[in-house]
Amino acid sequence: MPSRITHKHMMKQSAVLLLLFSIVLQQSHAQSVYLDPSHEVYDFLKRMEGKHTLTDYRDAVKPITRQDVGRYLMVVEEHADQLTAVEKERLQFYKEEFYVELKQLKYDKGLPQERWHLYSYRSAPGTFNLKNSSMLASGS
Repeated sequence: MPSRITHKHMMKQSAVLLLLFSIVLQQSHAQSVYLDPSHEVYDFLKRMEGKHTLTDYRDAVKPITRQDVGRYLMVVEEHADQLTAVEKERLQFYKEEFYVELKQLKYDKGLPQERWHLYSYRSAPGTFNLKNSSMLASGS
């Protein structure tokens, strides 16, 4: 009889541990990914810092998360009237690249079209995109 109680107790402990583990996994999934320090958006953010469009950005601190880049882009958007035409184009380009992060941050100025990347894949309707300098393919 004591072995049955021990077995039940162990099963309950295992279930609790499994539940805690799944909660931790879900929380870690929500964390943002760090952006490669050689990414070109850093140059854009540095220029915006130089124009005093960004006041809390520090170019020496790299890498930063994709979420942070999204936040900085939102600040730059608030000062879009101070940007040149080329800078506005770059801002739009980066808003498309950081679409997912802007969506997570509840960007309210109208999300741009999501740009697909080399690794873009959606399984529900079966979308696959591949882009290369000499080839463009899309399939369903």
